[in-house]
Amino acid sequence: MIQCYKCLRYGHTASQCGRDKRCRNCGKGHEEDECESEIKCIYCEAGHAAVERICQEYQRQKKIKVGMAVQKITYYEADLMYKTKTEYNIVQNSQSFPQLPKQSLQENNVIQKLPATVNRQQYSQALKKNSNNYPNKKISVNISKKRGSPILPGYDLEEHKPQLLNYSPTYPTPCYKHITTSIISGSENDTPVS
Repeated sequence: MIQCYKCLRYGHTASQCGRDKRCRNCGKGHEEDECESEIKCIYCEAGHAAVERICQEYQRQKKIKVGMAVQKITYYEADLMYKTKTEYNIVQNSQSFPQLPKQSLQENNVIQKLPATVNRQQYSQALKKNSNNYPNKKISVNISKKRGSPILPGYDLEEHKPQLLNYSPTYPTPCYKHITTSIISGSENDTPVS
């Protein structure tokens, strides 16, 4: 199992880690030799360091790797198969989770009273309305039309006739003159002159 000794997460090493250093004894952001807290695993909260092989998380990571290899599945799929009950201890303890602010009735009424046309506006209409609210701020949009591709002339037989008739290849071709003449004149049934 690969475990980072810098951030204590699994799946990478300290040389590849971009996170802050964490104490392996308590999980806080200081060095192990400065730690005055009692040893407590950041994964299972047991009395061992986060890098110990006896940790439940280490065993789970090992099962994930075996599952990935045997069942030919991704890490994400294997991770879902081997979720632990203790993984979300912090969230399950409602006293350590802060209360969310409740919406007031006034906020709910504002949302409900929005006109139905707000969501049906075109973007250009909404932009015009918003630009009127800020008269000193100029909004400019630079849209340049695409230039069409230039129309190139195709093959012009009349233009190429003189080059075809005067062409002399570097190697001898006995029928070349006849083939060129028949192409230019438009007759393909002429017999070659020997």
